Amino acid sequence: MLWNQKNKSGVCVKTKSHDEVIRVEDNHPALVNKKSFSKVEEFLKNRSPKIPHPRTTNSKYLLSGLLFCARCEPSMVGSAAKSLQHFYYACQNYSTREQICSAKMVNRAKIEKF
Repeated sequence: MLWNQKNKSGVCVKTKSHDEVIRVEDNHPALVNKKSFSKVEEFLKNRSPKIPHPRTTNSKYLLSGLLFCARCEPSMVGSAAKSLQHFYYACQNYSTREQICSAKMVNRAKIEKF
């Protein structure tokens, strides 16, 4: 029933393989009964976000997946220009060759400061 195992300093510990661990069922009195634990675990699983928080992803674009195009509604994605000197958010339907969406790109620094 343990998860997120941590040492005394609060750092997550890498556990050993299943074969190396010795576990004794019901060795200590339980703080919470198994039925309640299962209910809470299911509740936490159901309310967890389907989209990962932007700070947990390895993206240079903090607002990826959170900004949406005002004209055609798909999400705005990170885009770089001029040899990676300038960074923008652009509509997924934006294209310089085809006029799928005419929304202009938004400067990343300006929108993330806002």
